[in-house]
Amino acid sequence: ETMQYDRAIAEGERLLLDSPHDVETHLGLARTYESAKRDSMASRYYDSALQLDSTSVEVVAEVLDYYLRKNNYLKVFELGELFVQNDAIDEHERIDFVRTFTKDLELYSYYVLQIGKLIQHLEVLYPTNRDVVEMQTMHLFLLNQHVDAITYLRCHLNDENVTPRDFYLAVDLAEYLGLTGFMSEDIAHALRLFPDNIEIISLSAFHQYSMGNKKQAIKIYRKALKRVEEDELRSRLWGSIGDIYHELNNNKEAYATLEINSKSDIAADGKSAIFRGSVPAGSYNALTAVYPGVAQPSKSFTFDRNAQ
Repeated sequence: ETMQYDRAIAEGERLLLDSPHDVETHLGLARTYESAKRDSMASRYYDSALQLDSTSVEVVAEVLDYYLRKNNYLKVFELGELFVQNDAIDEHERIDFVRTFTKDLELYSYYVLQIGKLIQHLEVLYPTNRDVVEMQTMHLFLLNQHVDAITYLRCHLNDENVTPRDFYLAVDLAEYLGLTGFMSEDIAHALRLFPDNIEIISLSAFHQYSMGNKKQAIKIYRKALKRVEEDELRSRLWGSIGDIYHELNNNKEAYATLEINSKSDIAADGKSAIFRGSVPAGSYNALTAVYPGVAQPSKSFTFDRNAQ
């Protein structure tokens, strides 16, 4: 096998003498050296291919893959800037590439400045993209620039393409920072934009409950019930109403609510937890600054730009 590699390398070197500026020849030689586990030479020829054509998406992607395999993240992020700024790559693909690294908190914390530069490039390119706004918000939060994070996000609550998820994150951050005034303002803003959104209505009810306005919370939960058909969600809303009545020592209404809830196809789970709405899929949990459902930190990445 060693002799096979030696012959392939010799052939590659011969081809390189004939075509010193042919990118594919450099890449072919790099691949052969990598297969032969001669990494210093593989790096040399991957780098030379990139020097010949740093605008080619395919070349940048292949060299990126090589350095990802070698866990050379300083090189990965250096090349990542070329990738993110390449106009031949669409918006979705650029954002997905950067988001891959934000999902590993161990990696993120170690290379926070390098990943931050990638996010900043995206912010310049796509200033109102919701994923970019979210990434930049949480990047500031992870840097302990909490005031800057919430200020930045609240400025983007006036974007035309703002979503309920943006308001969830804003309220979470305001709650974490103890800014109850911001919470009230942002919930009111969200209700004006999304008056029929059950999650926003439930968040409003929970906020009123947290502020001690329990009767108002009940009214809002009842409003939400008029818009809900799913049995599980109706059960949670009725359960919240019953719990609040119980806290108000109104046992008659509490038991009446329990009776209604028991007739649902899906009964309440018995836990005393006031429903604040379900954070939409993909949102951050601002209190711990992690993505929900993220896998355990791993230093093993592969980058396949053809993957869906």
